[in-house]
Amino acid sequence: IQDRMKATCKERYGAEHVLQNREILNKMLDSFQFNSTGPSSRAQRYICHILNGILNKHICGLLVDIYIEKENIIIEHDGSGHFIGDMINGNKTPTKETILKEKRREDKIINNGYRMIRFIATKDRIPSDEVILNLIEEFKNSDFKVIRIDFEEGTIEKDYNEKSHHDFGELRKITQKDLEQFEK
Repeated sequence: IQDRMKATCKERYGAEHVLQNREILNKMLDSFQFNSTGPSSRAQRYICHILNGILNKHICGLLVDIYIEKENIIIEHDGSGHFIGDMINGNKTPTKETILKEKRREDKIINNGYRMIRFIATKDRIPSDEVILNLIEEFKNSDFKVIRIDFEEGTIEKDYNEKSHHDFGELRKITQKDLEQFEK
């Protein structure tokens, strides 16, 4: 049956799996953005609202968490589910393959002229709106390619250089009630 399925896909779409066809993959990614049906956490949706960003933006054949068009900045929110595939497979930390895949993805985005800020929140806790807005304000006019902001660790790393320590204040988990204020 699997061989017959592969043959049918190859005949119809030019690939063994339908999502290997770039045109179909791009349509799917566009629909995630257009219909707001792409995968996202509460924190991603919340951050997107306070930054007036675009959630699940299709860029360079990839789905990015949040795009701030005015600043040409991509926000990636790496929460507790970020490396869930590795966790499901019994790994407590991301595998080398996963880290390499993430790096290639990051490089593709940067090489296409975008800047990236990674909010790392492994316990799904983020700082106040004011802190997040101030971080974006601080970095939006600076020269950078990638900034990693680890809320739990209290560190900022700019373009793979040394980490500096920062106090982000009290961290909080975003609840459904927090999101409801944007639905009114």
